[in-house]
Amino acid sequence: MDMFNDIKSVMQDLQQRKAALGEHLKEFQSLQEEVNLLVERSDRDPEALAKLIKLKNAFPGGFELQQDTVMNKVSELEDNFKSLETQFNLLGKIESGDVGNDINSTSKNGVSNKVKVKKVRSYM
Repeated sequence: MDMFNDIKSVMQDLQQRKAALGEHLKEFQSLQEEVNLLVERSDRDPEALAKLIKLKNAFPGGFELQQDTVMNKVSELEDNFKSLETQFNLLGKIESGDVGNDINSTSKNGVSNKVKVKKVRSYM
């Protein structure tokens, strides 16, 4: 396999993992909605109150803290996936010769970077 096909394979794998993560996120959001319904019903439904107590016992540090941690990690993963995708696309363009000598990229904090690309010969 050449470098382009390797990059393409890695990108496909990342896309599959991203899709799986998206499914997990949907499930997590569904569970959040269920918890919110339990909170709404807990003042008049003893079963809902019992479930909330069990949930509180399962997360002694607080469910909200865990929820915030998960959402921060999801946001960080999304940023990382986007960055990887951009970098792999750039590598694919370099490998196929579709880029000039200068490439403009923007870092995470919005700073524009100009990169000089050197054509490297492959001897393998």
